[in-house]
Amino acid sequence: MMRTLTHSPKPGAFSRWLLMSGLATCLMAGTLPAQAATATELTSAPKAEADQALEELDKNSQTSAGSNNAEPAVAAASSGERLRAFDTLFLQFRAQMDEQGNELDINPLLPTKKIFELTSRGYLVLDNIGQYRLSGLTEDEAIKRLSAEPVFANADIELSVLPIEQDEDKTLTLFGAELFDSKPASDTASVPVSSDYMVGPGDEIIVQLYGSEDINETLTVTREGVIDVPKIGPVTVAGQTYTEVKALLSTQVEEKLIGTRLFVSMGELRSISVVAVGQVMAPGTYQVGGMASVVDVLTMSGGINDLGSFREIIVMRSGKLISTVNLYDLLLKGKATGMVSLKSGDVIFVPAAESHVAISGQVKRPAIYEPGPNATLKDVIALAGGLTAEAYQQRVTIDRFSNSEKTVIEKDVSTYSGKNFALVDGDAVKIPAIDPDARNLVTVSGHVLQTGTYSWRDGMTVSDIIPSTGFLEEHPDLDYAVISRSHNQARGIRVMSFNLGNAIRSPKSQADMALMPGDELFVFGYGVEGQRQFLLGPVIERLKNYSSMLTPAQIVNIEGGVAAPGTYPLTDGMKVSDLVTAAGGLKETAQVQIAEISRLEVHEGLRRIDHQQVNLSDILIGNTDADATLQQYDTLVIQADPRWTERYTVELTGEVRFPGVYPIARGEQLSSVIARAGGLTNMAFADGAFLSRESIREREAAEMNSLADRLEVGLKATILERADENLRPSESQGVAGDIVSLLRNAIPPGRVVIDMPKLLKETRRGMVSDADITMMDGDTLHIPTFTQEVSVVGEVNHPTTLTYAKGMDMMDYIGQSGGLTRKTDDKLVYVVRADGSAALKKSWWRKDRIRPGDTIVVPLDVEKIRTMKAWIEASSVFANLVSPTAAAVQAAAAWKQVEVLEDANTVNVTP
Repeated sequence: MMRTLTHSPKPGAFSRWLLMSGLATCLMAGTLPAQAATATELTSAPKAEADQALEELDKNSQTSAGSNNAEPAVAAASSGERLRAFDTLFLQFRAQMDEQGNELDINPLLPTKKIFELTSRGYLVLDNIGQYRLSGLTEDEAIKRLSAEPVFANADIELSVLPIEQDEDKTLTLFGAELFDSKPASDTASVPVSSDYMVGPGDEIIVQLYGSEDINETLTVTREGVIDVPKIGPVTVAGQTYTEVKALLSTQVEEKLIGTRLFVSMGELRSISVVAVGQVMAPGTYQVGGMASVVDVLTMSGGINDLGSFREIIVMRSGKLISTVNLYDLLLKGKATGMVSLKSGDVIFVPAAESHVAISGQVKRPAIYEPGPNATLKDVIALAGGLTAEAYQQRVTIDRFSNSEKTVIEKDVSTYSGKNFALVDGDAVKIPAIDPDARNLVTVSGHVLQTGTYSWRDGMTVSDIIPSTGFLEEHPDLDYAVISRSHNQARGIRVMSFNLGNAIRSPKSQADMALMPGDELFVFGYGVEGQRQFLLGPVIERLKNYSSMLTPAQIVNIEGGVAAPGTYPLTDGMKVSDLVTAAGGLKETAQVQIAEISRLEVHEGLRRIDHQQVNLSDILIGNTDADATLQQYDTLVIQADPRWTERYTVELTGEVRFPGVYPIARGEQLSSVIARAGGLTNMAFADGAFLSRESIREREAAEMNSLADRLEVGLKATILERADENLRPSESQGVAGDIVSLLRNAIPPGRVVIDMPKLLKETRRGMVSDADITMMDGDTLHIPTFTQEVSVVGEVNHPTTLTYAKGMDMMDYIGQSGGLTRKTDDKLVYVVRADGSAALKKSWWRKDRIRPGDTIVVPLDVEKIRTMKAWIEASSVFANLVSPTAAAVQAAAAWKQVEVLEDANTVNVTP
C-alpha cells in the first residue's frame, strides 16, 4: 500500500550525469559495454576511461538512429515499472528523416541536455516549452504521451529511467502513508455507538420494556425513518442522533406506559454509500458501516496517493461543504480536525497538496512532508520531530528544482535567517551529521557576519577568523564566547569559555584562544532573546549523551534575575561570576545581596540537595574569596524583584478637575490620587463614586458562576416538585435555563464600595480617614455628575424612575410606582445605594432614608409561585433587573440570593 519516493542523486560532478546519459543511450541501442554494467559502476570509473566510454556510447547511439523512418527507441528490457516523483530520466530528441534522407525541421527550443528529474508531483519540466505529468506512466506510455504534443512534431523521442543505485538515506516515505496500510474493521458489532451517531433507515434499535410491561424487541428503521414501538406505535427517529432517539422514546414511554421503564440500545447498523474521489489510489463508491470515519473510507480506497493532500480533505454533502479534515492533526496530535459522522451519499474529495518537501539525515523522523503555505526550514524540521544531537546545523543543504535545473542551497539553521529560510514545492532538505573526524575545519556560529566553516591551519587563533568588525549590528557579547572541542577516541567533548574582547584586542596573546581542527566557536549578542540556549542546545545534549554515573554531565543551571537564564556548559574552574557572565549579566530587577547555590550531593548512597548561600555583592566588587566554584548540576538562583521596574497606574474619569491616567506608588491612598487630580468639580456626585477593581471583578465572576450552578440545581428540583399539567417539565427546564444563563452572562462590575463624602470631609480637615483605601494597579475611579433620580424596580405595578424629594421614604416611592403586586412580600424590599451598598427595609415604624441615586428593589416572593407558568414571569423580571448599570447588577445578584436559593436567610447585605 505504501509508496516509496526517492530523492534525486546528491549533487556531484556534472560528468557523472553525462556518464549516466551515455549509459541510457547504450541501453536503448542495446550495446552496453562490459565495463559499465550499472550507472554506479560507470560513474566510479577514472575520468579518462569515463570520457572514452561516453564518446563510444554517443557514437553507438547515433549509429542506431541513422536509418530512415526510425521508430522511437525504447529500453530493450523495459520492466514495466511506472514513473514516480523524483525519478531521474534520460531524455533525447532527434530529428526524423524524410524520404530523401534529409532531417526534418524540429522545434529549436527542444533541449539538448539529456538528464532530467521529475518534480515531487511527477512533472517533467522543459524550459521555455512546458511541463508534462509523467508519473504513473510506463516508459512506453510516457514516450507516446510526449509524441502526441504538437511541440514535439518531427522529433523521435528516447526516454528511459536511469537505473541509479539509491543511497539508503535518500529513500523516504510520504509521511502518514502508513495510516492506510491496515484494513478497516468490517465487524462493528462490538464497537460502542457514539452519542452523535445519526440514526437512519436500515439501522436496528433494540427496545426493552420492563415493569408493568415486559417486552424485548429489535426494531428496524423503515425507509420512511419510522420504527413501530410495541404498545406505543410508530415513532419517527431517522435524522436524529442516538442520544435524541433514546430521549424521545423515554418520553413516549413515560407519557403512555405508566410504571414502565425503557432501555434502548443499537443493534446492527446500516451500511452507507460514500464516494472517495481526487488524489486517492482507487477512486470510487464504497459501502461502509454507518460508523465509518473518513480514514476508514480512504483506507478502503487504497489511501492517499503521492500527490494528495493530508491537510485539506474535503467532505461534501448534497453539494455543500460539510467539513475539512486535517490528518496531520491526527498523525501529530492524536485527534484529526474536522472529523464528522458520515451519511450515505457523502463525497470525500482529496485535492492535490500545495507542496511537498523531503527532509532526511539527522532528524528524528525523516520523510516527505506537506508543510503547508509559507513553510520555513524551522517548520519542516519541527514536523520531522526536530534535530538529533548529532545534527550539523551549520551546513544544511536544500536541493531545489526550477525550470528543469537543480540548484543546491546551503543554510545555517543555528541562525535566525537560516531557520526562517522559505521552502518551496519539491525542495529536498538534507541535515548532515557532525563529522568527528573532520581534521581541517573550524565552525563559527552565532552573532557574527560570516557564520559557517573555515579551513584550519596550524597556529590558527580566534582573532584569525573573527576580526573586530565581524559582528552583527546588535551589541556583541565580548565578555563570553564558547569553544566546543570533540575528543574522537573518547567520543566526548570539552567546552571552554573565554573573553572574546581580550582575544580580539590582543591577537596572538594568551587571551587569543588557539583553535584545533573540528572546533566549534559560538559567539553571542546582548539582548537577543533565546539565542544562547538555541546555540548551546546541541552542545548541552552532547554533554548529556556522553555522561555516565562515573562522569556526570558537565552542565550547570542559572535561574532568576539574569538576562538569559538556562543551562550552560560547566567549564574548568567555573565560578559564580563566570556563570553570571555566561548568562548575559544581571537584570535590573536582580537582588544583588544574596544568591543561592542548590547542589546535588550523595550521602551514604542517598541523593539529597544542599543549599549554599553566596554573597553576590562581594563577588561583584571583586572579592575572590566569596566567588564559589561550581560543580556538575549546580543551580544558581539569583533572586529578582519584578516590582523594581513595575509601573502602577490608576485612571480617574468623570467629575474630577484633571481626569486621566496617573502613575502611583505602591501603597498610595485614594485621597492622595484625588488631590493630585485637583479634587472634584462642583458638579460631582460624591455619593455615586464608582471604584472598579479587576481582582474584585474576577472574584465576583467566579462567585456568580458558582451561584448559577447552585441555582440551576435548585430550580430543577423545584420544577419537578411543582410542575403542573399545563407546563411540561422539559419546558420548565428551558425557562430555568434562561434564568441561569442570564446570571452567567451578567458582567460583574468589580465595584469597591467607598464612602466618598466621608473621605472628602475628613481629609479636608487634615484627618486620617478610615474611609480611605489603598489603590491597586489598574483601578478606575469614576465620579458621576450629580443626579436627583430614584429608581424603583421589581414587583411594583409601574416600575419607574422618580425625582428625589426630601422627606420621602421607601414606601412613599413605592406608592408613586403603583404599589406592590401580589407576587412579593414587603419584608423583602431593600434599597441599593448609589455607592453600591445595599440595605434591607426597616420595620414599619422606622422610616427608610432615601438618597439621590438610590434604587429600590422589590423582589419576587417565590413562595407565592405555585405553578410553573409563573417561572416565565420570573425570568422576565430577572431580565429587567440585569441592566448595564452597576445598581441593577447588584440588585440582580441580591435578588437571586434572597429569593431563589432555599437558604434565603443567608443574604449578606449592609444594614
